[in-house]
Parts: sequence; structure tokens; C-alpha cells
Amino acid sequence: MGDGAILKRKPPALNNIGIELDATAIANFSCDYPAELIHGCGHGFEKDCLAYSDPSNLKSTRKAPEQYQYRYDYEEAVHVELLEILKSLPCQVMVSSHHSAASKATCNQ
Repeated sequence: MGDGAILKRKPPALNNIGIELDATAIANFSCDYPAELIHGCGHGFEKDCLAYSDPSNLKSTRKAPEQYQYRYDYEEAVHVELLEILKSLPCQVMVSSHHSAASKATCNQ
């Protein structure tokens, strides 16, 4: 969920869920419509859901990797693991990411 920029700006759905590892981000989040906020790593998705994932960008795709620090940053192997999990979900999935060889290889499998 990060700072919730997408969740705040998207049209409200029947159920709006933000999932975030950073408890500070959850504590600071506010939205104009009800949203369930989950501190953790997952949620049960039904086939009629849309899962939107916006993980931190791979360090190799950042213009200045040393300038962009996240409290929960992922190494490339974790990005690949996340993509594998997202591919296994029974619903539609949308991933926000910069193009990289690792994401292209994993998504095309």
C-alpha cells in the first residue's frame, strides 16, 4: 500500500483493502471512503477481485538507487517470489513496476 496514493485516488469499490508491512504507513493513512487496512503480507482473494500490487522498484531500475530508501525494500529474489505469488492468485492482478529483465522473464512464464 505504501502511502496509499493509489488507494486514495481510485474510485471506491464495494470492498477496498490496503495491505502494508509498514505499521507507520497504516497509522498515517486516511481516505474519503471506508478501506480495510491489513498490517501484513496477504489476504484471501476471490476470483472477482482485482489485486493491485505496487512493490518498491528494483534497485537496478532506479535512476539513483542510493537516493530511494524504503523501510521494507526488496532484493530481486523477493520481487520474483512476489510475482510468483501474484501469478497464483485466482483473480486479475495488476502490478506497477519499472521494466526489468527479471520481471519480464517471470511474467512471461
